[in-house]
Amino acid sequence: VKVGPQITKQLKEESVIMGQSTVLTVESVGNPSPTAQWFFNDIPIAADDQRYQIIQRENVFELKIKDAKSTDDGKFKVVLTNTEGTTTSEAKLNVHGMFLLF
Repeated sequence: VKVGPQITKQLKEESVIMGQSTVLTVESVGNPSPTAQWFFNDIPIAADDQRYQIIQRENVFELKIKDAKSTDDGKFKVVLTNTEGTTTSEAKLNVHGMFLLF
């Protein structure tokens, strides 16, 4: 039975310290298996963008943000699509500076 993508685990707001890596994860079901397009502040993220690593394992879709910078602070969105439909999940990434305590 063909069915449009349905998200079973939404993206959630994350916080990361500059220079660290973080992973945004969404889980979904659908038949046929959906494909994912990731966006940052509504701009598509290219699959070959070296700042990011896009991972798909069965029904789990991940976006790894390497070496977070202040410019990564913003809204990330994933659009999952198959022949039966489309669904979206989005979340904010908060990038914090390093604070030194004396």
